[in-house]
Amino acid sequence: MSKSQLKRLHEEEERKKRETIAEELDDDDLAPRHSRVPVNRFAFLEEEKSVSDSEKAAGSVENQNWNTAKERKKNKKQKKKNGKKLPAVETEEELLERYAAENKLKNECAGNADDGDDDLIELMKVDPKMFDPSAELKRLLGKALKESSSNSNSRRDQQKPKSLGVTMVHDRDEEDVRWFKFVHQPLYEPFERMFWHAEDNHDVEMINEILVQTGYHLNSLLSIANVMRMQDDFTQSCDFIERGIYFCEQHFAAQFQPMSWKHRIDYLDYENRAFYLLLHRHLLNIVHKRCFETALNVAKLIFKMDPQRDPLAIILIIDTIAINALQYKWLISFYNAAKSWKNLHLLPNMRYSVALAKFHYAKTEKEKDEADDLLQEALVAFPTFVTDLLDELQMEPDPLVETHEHFSKIQASREGDGLKLLQKIYVKQSCELWKAPSTMSWLEMNTRLVAAEPKFKEELQAWRTKRQKMFTGMAPNVSRLAELLGLTASNSITDPVPPPRGRAIFTRTNQAMPVGNDSFWSGLLHSLYPDFDREENLGTAVERVAGDLVRELTEFAFGRIMGADLMRRPGEEREQGEEEEEEAEESEEEEEQPNHP
Repeated sequence: MSKSQLKRLHEEEERKKRETIAEELDDDDLAPRHSRVPVNRFAFLEEEKSVSDSEKAAGSVENQNWNTAKERKKNKKQKKKNGKKLPAVETEEELLERYAAENKLKNECAGNADDGDDDLIELMKVDPKMFDPSAELKRLLGKALKESSSNSNSRRDQQKPKSLGVTMVHDRDEEDVRWFKFVHQPLYEPFERMFWHAEDNHDVEMINEILVQTGYHLNSLLSIANVMRMQDDFTQSCDFIERGIYFCEQHFAAQFQPMSWKHRIDYLDYENRAFYLLLHRHLLNIVHKRCFETALNVAKLIFKMDPQRDPLAIILIIDTIAINALQYKWLISFYNAAKSWKNLHLLPNMRYSVALAKFHYAKTEKEKDEADDLLQEALVAFPTFVTDLLDELQMEPDPLVETHEHFSKIQASREGDGLKLLQKIYVKQSCELWKAPSTMSWLEMNTRLVAAEPKFKEELQAWRTKRQKMFTGMAPNVSRLAELLGLTASNSITDPVPPPRGRAIFTRTNQAMPVGNDSFWSGLLHSLYPDFDREENLGTAVERVAGDLVRELTEFAFGRIMGADLMRRPGEEREQGEEEEEEAEESEEEEEQPNHP
């Protein structure tokens, strides 16, 4: 036989063997398997049944075995079908991942730098455990203050918030950001108007009366806390601020998550401003207590409520808080993450603070050189900060620096008002950080280098031109922060520098409150001034009466002056004896005239 025939013979034998094996496997699948017969666990209950029943049972067992074999075969087919469906599930997951990637790309393309930067969101995470300054004091000072936090909580629990007509509602959605706002109901309006009247008239007693009636009127708490602070009663001032924050917290909306980056509160709404200002004053109180880690946490919370507009200019103070909290790495990372979004390189506080953080964080010579470079860049961009800092510390500058055209006091006086205020805020916040001997010597060395090296001359001139173009006006949030820090005079502690496009449920008026007919002051004024109209507002009437009185006094005084020597012509002086004779003759003539009724 040829090789090809032998090959075909072997293939035929192999095919027959495979068919035989396949038939045996099919028979095994269809044959009854007694080992898998389900056991009747209740067989002992069927002992009285007849043999015919047992035969029927045997037949039913065989049928059951046959059905079991068919079901097993059906299950195998079903498993094969399920196995074919697994790739479909994976495709679904891939589809979801693709949609998520597309949404992320869409958000990035929309220009939401604050919402799309994962690094920035991670850096601004708020730790709920870091809101108690007493806990930080315990870590710093030991167990001496172990009862402080419990005492504050007990004071808070003594007086539960009343229903004053303050609620929080969901305002609007902007893409994936949710905005919430506080709402003042009509029940809250009379207390707010009473407070406005008391604030305009500097009536602290009326504000105290509002607090007695309500217990948690927010603007009254802010005002009384400010009065207590001016009287050096710092503990009582902090208690009023914490009470206001507690009241706001109890009226949060169920959906509102204050720790979330996507949940915001708009400062343009007047009803939200009290919560902002309470948190800001709480932040300053914590800084006063030297609890900087807690203060950094609160600063993050305020910044997260509206990071785009930053109504309280937290970006101008968060850097010094981070350095005081020894969070050098966090500050450097925050600067790199938000530099392009918030233009941090155009703020003097950020330029100098990042260099200072790098200086403290540096461990190698390379990192120290990087800190020197950052400080030199800050000195080139904002050289007059050194002049302001030395004035604050009452230190004399180096002769080279004092006479330099970019570091002199003359150049500092020529800077724009906006830059002057920015540097004033930063100097007040950071002067303690810079006056350390090691830090001051480092600053002095680099300042001399920048002032002496010719290579920095062109850069200094270029930055002078930039500053003249950039800092032409005054940002409202910077002015607001300056008032809150006490660096400039404030007209209102409860609404400093109101935003120009603000919104309010009911508006504030400057008219005085009406006084009823039975008012004591109304009756007193009517008895003193008969022309007073009882239906007229007390404030308007007082202004009118005061104006009339001033006018009458002015006319009287002017008449006395004009009736004296000014009526006598020059050169008409007479002797004393002649004047007395004329006066005597005039008096005799008056006595001879008859008296008329």
